[in-house]
Amino acid sequence: MWILYVLLGLIAIYLGFVFYISNQLYRLALSRKFVVDMSRQNIVSTEQVDLLEWFYSGKEIFQALPYENWEMTKDNLNLKAVYLAADASRPATEFNGLVAVLVHGWRDTKEARMRRGLQYHEAGFDVLIPDLRSHGESEGTQIDMGCVHRDDIIQWLQVLREQMSERGLAQPRGFILDGLSMGSATVLTLSGDKLPDDVLAIIADCGYSSMFEQGAWLLRKMNPLIRYPVLLLCFLQALLFAGVNFLKGTAYEQIQKAEIPVFIIHGTADSFVPYYMGEKLFAACSSSRKEFWAAEGAEHGVVACMYPDEYNRRCLDFIRSVLK
Repeated sequence: MWILYVLLGLIAIYLGFVFYISNQLYRLALSRKFVVDMSRQNIVSTEQVDLLEWFYSGKEIFQALPYENWEMTKDNLNLKAVYLAADASRPATEFNGLVAVLVHGWRDTKEARMRRGLQYHEAGFDVLIPDLRSHGESEGTQIDMGCVHRDDIIQWLQVLREQMSERGLAQPRGFILDGLSMGSATVLTLSGDKLPDDVLAIIADCGYSSMFEQGAWLLRKMNPLIRYPVLLLCFLQALLFAGVNFLKGTAYEQIQKAEIPVFIIHGTADSFVPYYMGEKLFAACSSSRKEFWAAEGAEHGVVACMYPDEYNRRCLDFIRSVLK
């Protein structure tokens, strides 16, 4: 009989441990209240943190320009964005009338994409950078990892169209959706939706193929007897408490229906969202107009920091080819 008690005790310990880890993982991934120190080396390397400062170094320059604070209400949440019109005092470029919509990553804010916004602005684009729901100044308590509420981005496009109409200005020639990390997964997931005709192209930097694969990768050093029960229980919590189904409507599933031109960028040294996911997404992409850039030696999210001029040139060349 004592053997049975010992066995039941071990099972209880196992189940308790699995539940604890899955709950921590769920809170880490989805709960806005859960505080994450992104400078910790077990999340990103010290070198990567230093490189990422490049993004935030553009904040003061961007905010010194005549940008506007925009907001909209969706699902009873107040969502925020910044908009910067092209500089009308500069000579016209082939990109005038286009809008670059920049989508930030997990637990980040619109400020992280202002540096890239400056490059687009310099080229003649209008720039729109939203705070995704549950990030930055936008309301919300649950992070959806770019899955459920990806249509927030499409709603922002409509806000811009309405603003142009109210001001008696011409409608945009088209929109470029540019996402980084979770923002990349967001725009790639959008790629399989029926998009407005004026959405011309998607640029996706270091996006994950699915949350299941991403979770399995991050927990890859964990014993499989713990790893997979933890993932499944975490995903069950996400479905029950946040309404997020990580096994459906993934970036990998959606990109197989893409008709829009897609440019995928991924660093070969990415240890957070592994490089193979970028290759997998590119191979699965059904668009007749697609490109892939394997950025040699770049870790997660820092391709634009390591190769700023080449990054900008490649993106503009891709957009230029789409316009032609």
